[in-house]
Amino acid sequence: MYRPDRIKLLSFDCYGTLVDWTTGLEEALAQLAAQHGLRLPPWWLVQDWETVQFELICDRYRPYREIVCNATCRVLARWGLRLSPQEAQAVVESLPRWPVFADVPRALPALARRYPLVVVSNIDDDLLSRTLEPLGVPFAGVVTAQQVRSYKPQLAHFRELLRRFQVAPEEVLHCAFGSRYDLAPAAALGIPTAWIRRSGQEDHPAVAATVVVDSLEELAGWLGVPLATEEPAPR
Repeated sequence: MYRPDRIKLLSFDCYGTLVDWTTGLEEALAQLAAQHGLRLPPWWLVQDWETVQFELICDRYRPYREIVCNATCRVLARWGLRLSPQEAQAVVESLPRWPVFADVPRALPALARRYPLVVVSNIDDDLLSRTLEPLGVPFAGVVTAQQVRSYKPQLAHFRELLRRFQVAPEEVLHCAFGSRYDLAPAAALGIPTAWIRRSGQEDHPAVAATVVVDSLEELAGWLGVPLATEEPAPR
């Protein structure tokens, strides 16, 4: 039986868990395609883009902005569009403006009052900084692909998390939406996981998470962390 009272640190995936990755990417790709007269269901482009992205991150390390540009150019080339790297850069620059999920502004500050929070992300440092700054949450740190020169699902992010913050695997709860990129590699190192079931699936396809919740607010409840409206009024 897992004991939540052993948790000393919460780690979070960012894009797809805190940030609505699908909506942001759909809008960025659709806008770029439309500028060139191509109108397709955005989810077609996103599915293709994510497949190409995974191929690229499994290759040698390169900055994530380069991966975004390469994936964008390759996908739109399949539909007859030849983009310049400068045009594809528009998707990179849109990334820090992608929307956060509605539960994040309320739940994340409450969690930060109880636990150190660390973001573990397949991203460049500057892009992550620009994404997290508007949240106003005092994160204890970040572990990025740029720092470890590797991409999840490789284990370097999680090994660096344990090393840098001097915690045992069982003292961390890694919170994420994705199985392939986050839940599976974290579990491989013995790190308990919280599956944030963003799109409402009933069954996880790859790994059994330690806890399954539908929002960060539900996660806070499971951890016994009061949200702002639940805190007792001062006397």
